[in-house]
Parts: sequence; structure tokens; C-alpha cells
Amino acid sequence: MNSPALSRYTPSHPPSFRGISPPLFMAAQVVLGSPGFSCRGVGICRVIAADRPSGPFSCTCGALNALIEKVSEASLLFRFVRKDIPPAWLDYHFVASGFELQQDFSIPLCMRQALALGPSFIPKGRYNIRQTPEHLLVIFSLLVRPSSPG
Repeated sequence: MNSPALSRYTPSHPPSFRGISPPLFMAAQVVLGSPGFSCRGVGICRVIAADRPSGPFSCTCGALNALIEKVSEASLLFRFVRKDIPPAWLDYHFVASGFELQQDFSIPLCMRQALALGPSFIPKGRYNIRQTPEHLLVIFSLLVRPSSPG
């Protein structure tokens, strides 16, 4: 797991980050996969706030617990607990070349409320994975969803 996309991460700041005051974060379950491929494929299918009922949810995919932190107005950090990730998922989703999103991921309302975000999305692409002894960290770019003409 040593490559440019997988690097050791030594935080210079505690988890309450870099100028966001107060720190904004949320505990969540992250369903991996691609919604356009019935959760097959790679990426983020769905994020469910840990403190809210998920409601009707027909997907049989598993989910990982994560802490999601607002790093800046343009990025989010997903902190996954390494010991909770099944080995097959490590080999499929957290590969040396990075964490891939096959589709844009629209930020759901629960995340927008918890993290004080407007309508936004994480663009598809490949994102570097950083490691600590306990966590795998992925910092995603965040773009504002263009408003529809009205």
C-alpha cells in the first residue's frame, strides 16, 4: 500500500481542523458502490447520518462507519476506521491508485445541514487515500451545484 495515492498521514492539527470554527463534522454510515450500477462498481452510493433513521432503504450493500469533516468550503474529509473495513473492500475500494468515484456524488440534505453546506456535489474522479495506524482518510473536492435558471 505504498504509492503516491496511498500515503502516511501525520496530522499537524487535531481533528477539529484548519480554520473551520466551530469544527463541523458528522458521524455517518457510508454505503460504497455506484448508484447507477446498483451499488456495484466503486464510489459512494449513499451517506446516512448515524443519528437519523435511514427510512426505506432497499440496497443490500454493506456500509462503513465514517466521520465526515468539513475541511474547507471546497473539501470534505471522510475518515474510515481501518479495522472495520473488510479485506475484500480494502482490495476493491481502497486501492493503491486511489479511491474512485465513477459518478458525481450529490451531497444529501443530512450532510448539508450538519456541515453547513449549500447544494453541492463531489465530482467523479480518483482521490488520494492517506493512512494513519487507525484510519484511512480520503479528502474529496467539493463543488457548488449550479442553480437552475428560474
